[in-house]
Amino acid sequence: MSVLSNNLKVLRNKQQLTQFELSKKLKLDRATYASYETGRTCPSIPTLINLADIFNVTVDQLIRKMD
Repeated sequence: MSVLSNNLKVLRNKQQLTQFELSKKLKLDRATYASYETGRTCPSIPTLINLADIFNVTVDQLIRKMD
């Protein structure tokens, strides 16, 4: 699991969102979002920006190991 995929899962759980709920906010299929959390694929830059906005973090915080 990559740092990004782990951070996405941690942040999603902190906000008590399901993958389905988050994927709706991003206007993505749930399976597409799930592939980000498993590390099979990486989100596009615009999607990373949207994720950062939803989680109220910077893109840099999404892609770096959280302490």
